[in-house]
This record gives sequence, C-alpha cells and structure tokens, in this order.
Amino acid sequence: MQSYHFIWLSLIGLIFSALATACGGGSTDAATTYPARIALPDVELNPSVESVVIAALPDGFHADTVIQLTLRSNGYFTQNPDAHAPLVTRQDLALNGKAIRGQGMLFGNVSQAPGGNPIHPSLQAETWCNGIGDGSFLLNGQSTPPVLSDGVDYQVTLHTHVGTDRSDQFIRFQIRGADGVSYESGEIHDPNTAFDATKNGIWIGHVFQNPLAAPWTLKVYGITVTLS
Repeated sequence: MQSYHFIWLSLIGLIFSALATACGGGSTDAATTYPARIALPDVELNPSVESVVIAALPDGFHADTVIQLTLRSNGYFTQNPDAHAPLVTRQDLALNGKAIRGQGMLFGNVSQAPGGNPIHPSLQAETWCNGIGDGSFLLNGQSTPPVLSDGVDYQVTLHTHVGTDRSDQFIRFQIRGADGVSYESGEIHDPNTAFDATKNGIWIGHVFQNPLAAPWTLKVYGITVTLS
C-alpha cells in the first residue's frame, strides 16, 4: 500500500469547510464530491463534555478517511488513569449515546482489556460493532505504541480504509510529539464487517472518567478530514 502522502499528493476537487462550534461538532449540507478535504473547528472534551461530533457528513460509501489533528491533554491522562478517549470514523450518528460502530483509535488506558496495549497512557487502533457483533476489537500494529504525556502537542494522522467487498479493510495511524514521541502503526487488518460503511460521522468521546478528578481538558485542534 502507498504511504499517507498519496492522499495529499493526489488531492483535487472540492475543498469546503464544515460548520460547527468549538464544542458542537461539524456538519455539511451539500452532497460530498470525492476526493474532498474538509477543515473543521477545534473541539474540547472536559469533565462536563463527554463526547463531541467532529463532523456530520452525508451518508455514502467511500474507501478512505484520513484525519489529521493535534491532540493535547491538559491533565486528562494524569487525572483519569483508567480512562480512554476513542476517535471514531464511519459512525452512524443516529446511534450516538447508544452504540459505537466504525473504525478508529483511542488515547489513554485499555491495558486491562483483551488485546489492550499494556503501556499507558498510550494509543491503539480499535474497531466497533456494538449491538450487532462482538462489540469491539483492540487491534495491534507493529511494535508497541509509546507512552503519552500531559502538556504535549501530538500530531496525529488516522487513516481508515474499507474495500468495496469488505475483505480489504485496515486502520493505520501515525503520531509525532514535541516530547520526541514518533510512531507509525503500519496497516492493521480490520476484521469487522458488521458496521455500516456508508455512514460517515466522526466523533470523539471519553469513558471511565475519574469522578474525583481535578479539572482537565483534552483538546483537539487543527483538524482536517480527507475523504476519497
């Protein structure tokens, strides 16, 4: 497979901005023409905001979703040592608050879950089919992803791919940090064919928050989504 760079080098066509508020997510009203590159407003999770819709894109099949963003934890990792924050693509937004279905990754601690990265806080690929399959799968790439820290800007690229016959599916991510963190997962085969690949919602949330935690934020900014 080609590297992440093929997406940006081959971009043509529509460039548009999704309308959103800082904690209200994105939306688009016009039909999407592929390839498309969408710039999205910043979002923030905190103790009172458990999830944010990043983009509410029109339904319709496309093979590749590439998200680029900067992630910064201001106390989230320290104050919530058992929590994690999933970043989900291809989500049916009508199911928000009921079930997660799609492909993506997570930030935080899943060390006690089957197949979970034993290092934490860290990151890992995950695929979801709540309510219609086995729930979710934690997927491992090459080597073990690194430890993440509070107060550091991390440049993250997430690439999810679905083939037309659903046999060729993968999740791939890359992270670079101002603290020297540098990791690329490689293409990780995704066996989950239960989710609806025509749904295009993108959201981020957090689970297993420490109820006694001091104030914290998890900021996501400089977000772009490329569909092709």
